[in-house]
Amino acid sequence: MTPRFIPNRSGVHRVACFALYRALLSQCSRLPVGETERRAVDSYIKLTFRQNSNEHSHRLITIALTAGYEAEKLLRASASGDGSSTSRVLSLLSKLPRPKKRASAQSSSRQYGPQPRPSHTPERYPGADPILARPRLTVPGIRKIPRLVNACNYPLLRIKKPQPRSVSRIIRQKIERKQRWLDAYARLQGNDLREARAEDTWDALVSKAQLLEQGHSETGSNESPSSPLKKDDAKYAHSVTANLEYINSKLRQDTAQKTELARKFLDIIDQERVLAAKEKEERAQARHQRYLERMRLQGGPEGEGQDGPLP
Repeated sequence: MTPRFIPNRSGVHRVACFALYRALLSQCSRLPVGETERRAVDSYIKLTFRQNSNEHSHRLITIALTAGYEAEKLLRASASGDGSSTSRVLSLLSKLPRPKKRASAQSSSRQYGPQPRPSHTPERYPGADPILARPRLTVPGIRKIPRLVNACNYPLLRIKKPQPRSVSRIIRQKIERKQRWLDAYARLQGNDLREARAEDTWDALVSKAQLLEQGHSETGSNESPSSPLKKDDAKYAHSVTANLEYINSKLRQDTAQKTELARKFLDIIDQERVLAAKEKEERAQARHQRYLERMRLQGGPEGEGQDGPLP
């Protein structure tokens, strides 16, 4: 079976097209016409080649290449000073369709690519109360006790399902921030700390060599060049350890905040349970009162003062 010929993947075809493309642009720059007409011809050549770059039809490719070679001959004759050829170029140029204008100024000023994030913090949903403002003293219907759940080691007071997008966004941001801290800690504790200690050792060796060359080394000092460095001399390692301590403090602070938040959530759950039990008792009493009232109306005077069983 003969393999299918794909023009834009053929090296010979691509070389011939690029040669014709360069020849047309070269002759276009030599046309004895105005700058506006020369730019129009140049733009039309580039647009035509761009539109036909992915064409696979042999018939259409043959027509396009034939027209290209005829145009190259016409442009060459016009650039050589042939007046009839120049007139024909201007005549053909006047028949070309004008480029379409953009629909509106808004579409022309459209920016592509990633849009910048808003600098302000998203506001709370209108009418929503802070989660720590619970428990509510009154709720419509039966009070539902929230549950304390673990969302990737972050405490979450789940009120209802589905989970709001704002809550998911906050949890995701907290997890990404903590992961950045852990990645930075691992990088500092690994290669960065070793390189910093090597730099401090090298600085100590260079300083000692300079002292020996200047003749100011202390007499009787048999300290090895690889001896432990003093704390004041370990400049590079000190900066790395300071960053490690900073990340540790951030992680400890994050853990303390999670513990405190979980404690507040547990307090809210306990208060919600107390209120739920109280409201349940009030509903039972109200239901009993309705039962007594119904029995009084059905039994007449004989049913007055009789306490019926709880329904």
